[in-house]
Amino acid sequence: MSADTSNSSGNNCIPSKHTESDLYLTNTQLAKQVTELNAKLEQAHIRLNQEIVERQHVEKKNKIQEEFLQTLVDIYPNTILKAGCFGIVTDLNSLKAVKLELQQAKEQLRAVLDAVPGCVSWISSEGQYLGGNRHLADLFNMSPEAFVGKQLGFLDNNSEFVVFMRQFLASSA
Repeated sequence: MSADTSNSSGNNCIPSKHTESDLYLTNTQLAKQVTELNAKLEQAHIRLNQEIVERQHVEKKNKIQEEFLQTLVDIYPNTILKAGCFGIVTDLNSLKAVKLELQQAKEQLRAVLDAVPGCVSWISSEGQYLGGNRHLADLFNMSPEAFVGKQLGFLDNNSEFVVFMRQFLASSA
């Protein structure tokens, strides 16, 4: 056998120019793909870090809300805390009963105060009328409710009563 025939048998150990250019092209394409994948990986890493920060923020808010709810449960033992639903249980019947009792007590007080033959008023420590009886209201041609919220002396700022009451309120403060 001659050297010519062994060469033509397709010895693959020595790359041809055509094979070298194919390898170079393939290497370039692979390098480009690696660069693109690295860029995508970097973007994914950045997004992942952002999601981690957001999740930590949400977890912190959830913890604060859980602590708040626990505080409410501790303060208001008559509550329902079930499956994320929070409610305060209130017996409306007892509230209505208390409201009715309060209304009746106010009516009784009004009847007693209106039965007094003299002027009766109640005044806050800041010098504002909280109310007055019917006799006082009739004296000034007003309704008893018209006195509420008015400042002491709104009718006559210089009367002896106003001066006395202002001194009295100032001394008890």
